[in-house]
Amino acid sequence: MRVTMRQVAERAGVSAMTVSRVIDSLPADVAKGFREAMDLTGAGDNPFFIQAMYAWAQKLAPGTHVPAGGPSKFANQGDNRPRSAGHALYPNLP
Repeated sequence: MRVTMRQVAERAGVSAMTVSRVIDSLPADVAKGFREAMDLTGAGDNPFFIQAMYAWAQKLAPGTHVPAGGPSKFANQGDNRPRSAGHALYPNLP
């Protein structure tokens, strides 16, 4: 029975999605070849390899969506607010 990377990642205590996201960020032919090499060598079934990939993935993975919670409580406070959009762009004009 073939063990999937997700199963190995679960045993290693890491997120398979994070590792997959970094592999998917590679050029398509490189990602395909890398996955084939992991299957051929069995590295993809090794929990220590997956843990190392996860550690690299945390450093290399693109960020994820951060939900907006509205404007900052400090936004637009104080008397030094610009009078208009034009004044904000060109504060030195009369």
